Amino acid sequence: MCNHSTTMLHHEQASVGDATVEFGWTPCFKLGKSQWNVKPIDIKTHADQHWVRLHGSAQSMHGFRTMVVASSDGAIPANSCDLCRSNGLSHLLKCRDDIVCEMEISAEVANLPAWQRDHVKARAKKSPKRKRMETVVETCVIELEMKLESSLIPVTIKALSDSAWAAVLWVEMKPQTMAYVCQFILEQGFADDRTNRAYVRRSLPKGVTLIAASRKAPWAERYVVKLPSSAIYEACEVDKSKKPRRSVVVFTVEEAQAVLDNPIAYVFPSATDDVECAPDNGGADGDDAGNDEHADDNDVGADE
Repeated sequence: MCNHSTTMLHHEQASVGDATVEFGWTPCFKLGKSQWNVKPIDIKTHADQHWVRLHGSAQSMHGFRTMVVASSDGAIPANSCDLCRSNGLSHLLKCRDDIVCEMEISAEVANLPAWQRDHVKARAKKSPKRKRMETVVETCVIELEMKLESSLIPVTIKALSDSAWAAVLWVEMKPQTMAYVCQFILEQGFADDRTNRAYVRRSLPKGVTLIAASRKAPWAERYVVKLPSSAIYEACEVDKSKKPRRSVVVFTVEEAQAVLDNPIAYVFPSATDDVECAPDNGGADGDDAGNDEHADDNDVGADE
C-alpha cells in the first residue's frame, strides 16, 4: 500500500492489480514513490467535473510517464517509455475518434430524407480521410472501453469528445481512471520502430548501442561499443604509429562488457578482428551504407 502524502488536501485512491493510485487536491496523482503534480493547463472543468489532459509529449507529461514506469514495476525502463509510441494510448485516441465520428455523421444526416440517410452514412464511414464538419457537435462526455488482463469484463473510463482527431485525450480526473489507463498502457506495450531506425536504444551499459538487423544489413543484431577517449589517448601514447579506432562492433552483450572492462586492448585492430564472432572493426563497423568510422569523432550510434 502506498504511503499517504501530507500535501494532499483531498484524498482518494484506487487499485488495479498490485498498483494503487492516490489522488489529492494539490492536485496530484501518486503511485508508490512516483508523483505527478498536475499543472493548471492540464486541467479543465466540464459538466461540474474535472478532467485531466493526457498526451505523448515527454516534456509536459513527465509526471504521467513516471507513473506508467512505476506501474510496470521495473518492466519498462524510464528511458524507453515513449508515450508517443504507446499502443494503449493510441487505441484510446482511436476509440474516441470513432465515437465522435459516429456522432458527427449522425448529426450530419439528421436532416436528410429517410431514404438517403443509410446511403450517406455508409459512404461517410468508408471515407479514409473524412473532413470534420464545420459545425462540430457540442462537447459531451463519452465512454471508452478497455480490456484489462486483471478483469474478466471490459472496463470503461469517461473522456471528453472535444479533442477529436488530435493526439490529446481529456479523461476524468479520478484515481480509478488513472489506474486503468496506466495498466492498459503497460499491457498494450509500445510500437516497435526498428523498421524505421537502424540504431535502437535499449537498457544497455553506457557506451553500448544496439544496431538492429535491416534489409541492407540482414545479419544478426550487433552492438557498437564506444571506446573511452582516455583509453584511446593512453594507447596512442604507447604507440603513435598505429591508427586508433573509436568504437568496436560485437555480437553479444557479454562481448560488449568485455570491451568496456578493458578498452585499451581494443583501441588498435588486431589479427583476430576478422575472425567470426570476434570483436571487429572492419567494414561492419560503419553504418548500413558501409561508411567506416575509423578515427572519426562522430561515432555512429554510440551513446555519449
